[in-house]
Amino acid sequence: MAANAAPFISPEEYLEIDSKSDHPSEYLNGKMVEIEGSTPNDARISGNLVAATLNSIWRHNSKCRAYPHTLRVHTPRTGLYAYPDLVITRDEEEVQR
Repeated sequence: MAANAAPFISPEEYLEIDSKSDHPSEYLNGKMVEIEGSTPNDARISGNLVAATLNSIWRHNSKCRAYPHTLRVHTPRTGLYAYPDLVITRDEEEVQR
């Protein structure tokens, strides 16, 4: 017997559900997938990546900004909503609140 497929949800439904959830989820093509918790080693690697990136940005007087994994990113071309380990942007307007 085939397993029931998850129902299609719209991007708007996803955003509403994700904004109220204690656990972030990613979204693509009508499907929402909860992000698994990270291990201590994952957190250490991610923290080191953010620290090294911020250090480089400050040393080069860059106008870029770095954000940790708590920032949801939307890729309009594909419709993906995700929480990458690190986000770097040069334009503050690119960051949705």
